[in-house]
Order: sequence, then C-alpha cells, then structure tokens
Amino acid sequence: MIKFITIPFYSFGLMMLYAGLMGKDNLVKYAVGQEKILFEEYLIICAIAFVLTTIRIIYVRITKRNQD
Repeated sequence: MIKFITIPFYSFGLMMLYAGLMGKDNLVKYAVGQEKILFEEYLIICAIAFVLTTIRIIYVRITKRNQD
C-alpha cells in the first residue's frame, strides 16, 4: 500500500500550489484556521487525497472481482 504512504508528500505539493495560486493577500482574507499558517489546509488536502485514494482502490478491487 505504497499509495497511502505517498499521500502526505503530494498533498504538501498541492498545498504549496494552492498557496501560490491564492497569493498572500487572499490567504489572509480566506483563511480556514489561523492566518498565514497552512496546516489546516494541509490536513484538508490530505483527507481529500486519502478518501479519493481509498475510493479508487475499492473501485479497482470491485471491477477486478466482477471480471473473474
């Protein structure tokens, strides 16, 4: 299950992309938690990636079972 180990790493990259696209002023304006601290956004992105990965793995297992 190497897919679950890589989630924090690519979530960090997605969070940095999010921060770069939002810009300094919008990060302060639309802060989820504390201003200029992106830990809450990082946890949200990790959770979304974890759920999507889990759904994808379940879907692949179900389709493989139906093909047999």
